[in-house]
Amino acid sequence: MKKLIISVIVLMSSITTFGQSYQPFDFEKGMWYCRYVTKGGMFGADFERTLYVTDSIKFYCNGDTTINNFVFKKLYYSGFSSVQGLPEKPVSGYYTAIRNDTLNKKVLFVPAGYDSSYSSSGIVLYDFDIAVGDSIGYNYTTNKKDTVTSIDTVVYCNRAHRRFNSESGRNTLIEGIGSISGLFPLVSPTDYGTLLCYQEFGNSDCVDCKIFTPDDYLTQTFWSKVIDDLHKNLSYITDKALFRDSVILVSGVVSEATCHYHNLFAFNLKGQKLWETHGTQDLICVDSNFIYTAGFTFIDDIAGIEQIIISKYDSEGKEIFSIGYPDVPHQGNYEFIPKSIGVSSDGKIIVSSETSVVLADSGGNSIHEIQIDVQGAIQSVYSINPESFLITTQNTIFQTDQSFSTTDSVSFTGTIKKTLLQNDTVYAVVDTELFLIDLNLNITDTLISNGLEIQNMEFVGNDLWISSFEDEYINLAILHGKETAATVTFPKMLNETEFIVTDNSFVFAGNSFSNQIGLYSYPKNEATEQPNIPDIELIDLNISNIRFAYYLFMGDSIVIGYFFTPEVIVKNNGADTIKSFAVFADLHGGMNCGQNFFYTKTDGLEILPGQSQTVMLSGGYEEDIKNNLLCFQLLAPNSEIETQVGSNSICKTFTITATDKYKKSEITVYPNPCVDFLVIENPSAEPLTAEIIDLNGKVIIKEHAGSQSKTIDTKHIKPGFYILKITSDSVTFTQTIIKQ
Repeated sequence: MKKLIISVIVLMSSITTFGQSYQPFDFEKGMWYCRYVTKGGMFGADFERTLYVTDSIKFYCNGDTTINNFVFKKLYYSGFSSVQGLPEKPVSGYYTAIRNDTLNKKVLFVPAGYDSSYSSSGIVLYDFDIAVGDSIGYNYTTNKKDTVTSIDTVVYCNRAHRRFNSESGRNTLIEGIGSISGLFPLVSPTDYGTLLCYQEFGNSDCVDCKIFTPDDYLTQTFWSKVIDDLHKNLSYITDKALFRDSVILVSGVVSEATCHYHNLFAFNLKGQKLWETHGTQDLICVDSNFIYTAGFTFIDDIAGIEQIIISKYDSEGKEIFSIGYPDVPHQGNYEFIPKSIGVSSDGKIIVSSETSVVLADSGGNSIHEIQIDVQGAIQSVYSINPESFLITTQNTIFQTDQSFSTTDSVSFTGTIKKTLLQNDTVYAVVDTELFLIDLNLNITDTLISNGLEIQNMEFVGNDLWISSFEDEYINLAILHGKETAATVTFPKMLNETEFIVTDNSFVFAGNSFSNQIGLYSYPKNEATEQPNIPDIELIDLNISNIRFAYYLFMGDSIVIGYFFTPEVIVKNNGADTIKSFAVFADLHGGMNCGQNFFYTKTDGLEILPGQSQTVMLSGGYEEDIKNNLLCFQLLAPNSEIETQVGSNSICKTFTITATDKYKKSEITVYPNPCVDFLVIENPSAEPLTAEIIDLNGKVIIKEHAGSQSKTIDTKHIKPGFYILKITSDSVTFTQTIIKQ
């Protein structure tokens, strides 16, 4: 291991010199936030080892492993690496096996990859059986061994820790926490690092990272985020989760205006998007290593291909497997509304609908469905162990065997809103009461009975957090037994709001007031007043460059709609400069789920507070020239949440005229139906663009032509109906074609 060089960091706390018992590391709850700056990086970001890499990492333990008859904790890392001059990238994985040797006052480890071949008790990482004058690392200033100059005591996490102060100040150790140079100090005169903060999960007595980090490196601020990418449109959230205490996961439909498709998004705790993946994700659950999702592939115009899809992803969003039920194609319609997802102790992925349970193995090799015979629609299914399950309906909690046959039940006169299974105890919200129920389905206690309208509840470690709404605010309360230990109130800035509690922040996810997936976050221990958020107003709407769209039928050209270029006048009513916004309009036309709409996102703006600006948008298409009432809406200024949206929309009627003089019927298309090719005859040889578009609006083929005849290869497109769209400076028309 390398030894780290840093400047002295003074631990601000009470200092004494009395003797005390040895304080071992708490690998069950401990979290070490470290920053390293090294050539090549601690985690291989620059394999050439020529550039400096900054690694911002959290170390934590999860699970045990036995090596040479010694029980070690499995230490993981999660964070970001930034190669010099390049954006940061997420890094995570298993780092080492680590354990306390309390008798000898040591901490030992076995590096990842050496578990099976290692034959001793481990490599010494720390040795706290030292005294004043003993060696403690290396002092590159004097090119001699560093020594312990004094030993005192600091109080942190409400516990006394011995501190071994070094002559250089760069190798100081804190018993039970580690080196101020990071959990794994380096040995190099050119590399350095810092223990930014040490925290313990669920311990509110050790959260002040400023003790370790005087430059406030971990300080977070309020942020908000709206998913408004150019290739999406209106959207809505379906689920959220927190992965490895540092990655916010959100699933949802990102194309509500047309044929629905899903995405799974991952954000860091600063609101920066780490990755996204397309799939079928209605629900999310996680364990320490993987992400699991379930979703239903409903398609409104095709029968026999509907499936429930269960998927498994790694920490970077790479799909490990995706498996569907039933096989496709199948007879008749299949319907499955996912209600809950979980992973049992034996690795089975369990997804429930209102009437059944679908189970898949952890490798994605098998999947099957079991119909459940209980009264009422199923809300959730939990695995107690591989042989028994809990099923919740609107009024009853059932216990079943492994075949999902009922063995016991408890019923309520009220409505069960939510249940959680934690440490062999069921927490059940029934109307406005919160009950504790053991695994024999006996009610053992009532935690809340004061008429509080509980919206949701989640466990964070061993702490139970509950949310409730009051007017335009969200209340989050943490329960210790029957007592409310603390309540925090936040502005309600989303619809369908769900919450996530992290080590240092409160995160809320839901749908923006303008119907897009949104998130916002407040740091802990800071005021929760309404922050500055964007506020824009749509002052006016105009259209120009109107061109008729024609359809060729029996040799004649029929006007079927018009193309136009919209122009909006936008005013900034907020306190921050507006740099971007999105625009949506619901238009006419389309086929089946593939509906016609207008959506675009405009970047690169600079609309100062109080100013207005005219912005030309990309072109749109409206079916039938009689549809001349256009309604446009502004969305997501600066890709952030906006709460004052009453002035974001405008509807306006236009006179639709065009000066298109070209005789469109001179263009001919054949053969139709086609097999291997399609010919466009264009007598004028005017440059044109031809697009073949499927019924979902996706462009399959796009080619340009500048001659009197153009042949398009259609061998590689699937049989079916398509739209041929031809545009030039003087002509725009569409025609249905059939590929056989």
